[in-house]
Amino acid sequence: MTEQRITSALGLVRQPGLILQYIGSASSQLIVLAAQLITFALLARHLGETQFGKLMTITATTQIAVSLCGVGSEEPMIRRLVRDRSCYPSLLGHCLLLITSSGLGLGAISVLILYASMQPPMFTTLVIFAVSNILLFRYIYLTEAIFIGRLEYMRANKLVVTFAIARLVIASIATLLFKVDNLQTWAFWHGATYVVTVLGCAALLRPLGAPRWTTMPDEVRRGIHVAIPFFLGNLRGNVDVLVLSFAVGPSTVGNYGAASRIVQASQVTLWAFNRIMYPKLVAGAAEGHQTLLELAFQQAFVMTAIGGVTSIGLYIISPYAAAAFGEGFVSMAGYLRILCWIVLLVGIQSVAFDALAALERHALRASIANICSVVGVGLVAALTFSFGIAGTFVAIFVTLTVSLASMWLALLHVTNGLPFKL
Repeated sequence: MTEQRITSALGLVRQPGLILQYIGSASSQLIVLAAQLITFALLARHLGETQFGKLMTITATTQIAVSLCGVGSEEPMIRRLVRDRSCYPSLLGHCLLLITSSGLGLGAISVLILYASMQPPMFTTLVIFAVSNILLFRYIYLTEAIFIGRLEYMRANKLVVTFAIARLVIASIATLLFKVDNLQTWAFWHGATYVVTVLGCAALLRPLGAPRWTTMPDEVRRGIHVAIPFFLGNLRGNVDVLVLSFAVGPSTVGNYGAASRIVQASQVTLWAFNRIMYPKLVAGAAEGHQTLLELAFQQAFVMTAIGGVTSIGLYIISPYAAAAFGEGFVSMAGYLRILCWIVLLVGIQSVAFDALAALERHALRASIANICSVVGVGLVAALTFSFGIAGTFVAIFVTLTVSLASMWLALLHVTNGLPFKL
């Protein structure tokens, strides 16, 4: 059976159309990865490890909030648009209403939390980062989701590449030409980049038609099941930085945060494949559980290879990455050599996660993800406060392993792929 699945997986990646789609998607995502890493390095060198540590805290907080923004409305934009493009106006209005209302509220909450915990207070700076990283980022992501739902992968690729390069160019101009060396000034450059990108997205979407201002109650309910797991997952994925912000100095947070952000950015190699496979999983689910399960197994083999290669690559480049960030980031190489294996676990888990969504088992998927994330947040917090960074590493890998196993067991149970009953 294993040999048959390996053969099927090889057959999957040999499909000419899929290969071309992945090359386009992966190429764009690798460009994004390179641009993000260079942007991080520029900011780290010019802001210094202390201010960069504060930037990592702001980024972690807003990244947690952005997972709730829109209440999961982009997922039905892909799932339903793949099946019926005539519902686009209603889907667009639904997404815009939810993103705007939730984004403003989440931005305000994020600013209040950061303002109360960060010294010295930087109210205007925090507002700019919150609006950019939460509300404006979600508008940009919605545009990408629309292109993917329309199976226009090339346009989606161009969008993410353009956005990443724009951020790199602005960071280069700000730091190298204008010698920006503080968070307060960088915030204005950062915010302006997001505003211009959102205006460009609006221009791209205008020919597709105006939104119909309505909400879809059934998709709101499904969206909650999508958003909550992502929120708790992001909380679990960023609680390490937040807890370390209280337990150690900003310099250590900067080193650890830089390594963590590199690992998160490198996961674009996974999403490059997932973003073209999800519509195929949706189509496979419509044909039956067996078809969906076979596709999931094939995708899992491919994701194992992609995740493994990415993890090994990060391990090899870790000392060079630390050197690129500057003299204050010596500890970053060791952190990166440990955290790099996260990519492999995330890749394998993501297949089952997406497959359950394709089956419209959002509630089941959400329950598993929520439980694992809540336990993970508690474990990361407890072990970090008790054992420092060593406890953080143990908690992260235990949580991810349990989450991976739970998600795959659920998928196999739903599709009758288990030889025993749960």
